Amino acid sequence: MWVIISEERITEDKERYTAYGVRSGCYCIGDLCTDSDEILRFVRVLNNYEVSTANALDIAEDFLAAGGFPEELIADLGVSA
Repeated sequence: MWVIISEERITEDKERYTAYGVRSGCYCIGDLCTDSDEILRFVRVLNNYEVSTANALDIAEDFLAAGGFPEELIADLGVSA
């Protein structure tokens, strides 16, 4: 099961922000986004599809490259924040 992780970070300009990521067991993917609603949708998709740790990084890279999941996928799964 995937869960949300968070970490307080500081930019080079000394501004604080919360970075969100996901974890399953001891496998973590950090700093995926700063939007708590978006990471909630992300972790729900991972859990709905029972994504393995072997595939999670590819999905995270696609998620980042596309700026999120397609709305059709979110609607089909009934996933909301």
